[in-house]
Amino acid sequence: MINPKTIGQLTSQYEKYLEEVVDRLWVIQWISQEFQQGKTTNQYPQIDMELCALQLRKALEVVGYMCLLAHRPELGKLPKRLTKLYSPEDILKRLKSENSQCFPVAIRSVEKEGRADLQPVSEGAFGPVLSEAEFVEAYGKFCGNRLHAKHIYERGTHHSLAKEMSDVRALALGLMSLLGSHKINVKEKYLIVGHVNGPGGAASATFFNRLSK
Repeated sequence: MINPKTIGQLTSQYEKYLEEVVDRLWVIQWISQEFQQGKTTNQYPQIDMELCALQLRKALEVVGYMCLLAHRPELGKLPKRLTKLYSPEDILKRLKSENSQCFPVAIRSVEKEGRADLQPVSEGAFGPVLSEAEFVEAYGKFCGNRLHAKHIYERGTHHSLAKEMSDVRALALGLMSLLGSHKINVKEKYLIVGHVNGPGGAASATFFNRLSK
């Protein structure tokens, strides 16, 4: 059985990761709202777009680390091949070989037979929940293309960049809806449940012994 002190350390780190993700997503929301009003935060609309894409990429990478961290109670000391990964797509691919349910699931708590039943939901506080497929595509396609050194830089306008900014905003909202209240089913024994409240809000996370698979 894993040391309770270790569980406490893992929980604390998970909460820090969760708070970082939310902070980065709210930067996207603020910039995109200003953008919709014809304003720029960094003088050039193109730079605003790239800043949002960078925040999204960082947020997605941290979610990958959250998934990895959630499995520490069962995997113990992580193999070096896992600790060297940074791409969330690669992390999920490796974790899936151990646990097909390694991706977060948005939930709501419903009392059932005297205890909380964590039911999956497709809609969260900010709209549709970001799916695992959308998560992977956002990192590889949207962020990868936008932030790649070979991406041609052009001084775009609010009008020409409106769809891209709308897309990154929707992805950020989908990720917020996913993480607002979520769980990760660790393969055998543990379940981690996380919650976060709005911009600047504190995050909470708890490892539970699973009653059933």
